[in-house]
Amino acid sequence: MDFEFFRTIPLVTRSFLLLSVASVMLVSFGVVHPVEVVFSPLLVFQERQYWRLITNFFYFGHLDLNSILELHWLCVVSSGIELQYFRRRKVDYCITLFAGMSLLLLFRCLRVVDTPYLSFSLCNALAYLFSRLMPEQEANIFLLVTIPVRLLPLFFLAIAIIFDMQRSIRLIVVENLVGHILWYFLEIFPCITRVHPLRLQEMFMQ
Repeated sequence: MDFEFFRTIPLVTRSFLLLSVASVMLVSFGVVHPVEVVFSPLLVFQERQYWRLITNFFYFGHLDLNSILELHWLCVVSSGIELQYFRRRKVDYCITLFAGMSLLLLFRCLRVVDTPYLSFSLCNALAYLFSRLMPEQEANIFLLVTIPVRLLPLFFLAIAIIFDMQRSIRLIVVENLVGHILWYFLEIFPCITRVHPLRLQEMFMQ
């Protein structure tokens, strides 16, 4: 492994990636069962298994080509956002991630979507956010095709429509909605109200 390259990954993304890799490895080697990290409102709120609120965001399946590609995509999207938009604002990026996670958990609890793991959904919500914050850039999709970042949401929606994945279409719409809400509170809401609800680093650093 190229540890020098790993050190170039920004801190928040690197930490998220490490936790995700650890989760994949623990499940792949049988140390942890996937059921133990799944998100279930019943288990969280009635059995008080609160760790599930967090662990489901770090699980990308067993170690295989698909999980490797997903982790690579997470690294690309999250690094791009953190390095360019949240440069020297790690606390703000953590708050934005927390807001995105909270929105996805809310939609899951309301049964708008029905998926046991929200890791892929968070990654796709970040991809939408990336497309709005840096629309002129280009992205390499799973090392196969390069497209303008602004077309990422349409690309993933088209894939779902082509393969007639009705459940995936609804999930993608919700993921894009979460990404859009984050973008709105990062870019539009502050222009209207002069209040930055996701920009709190300066307050914490005082």
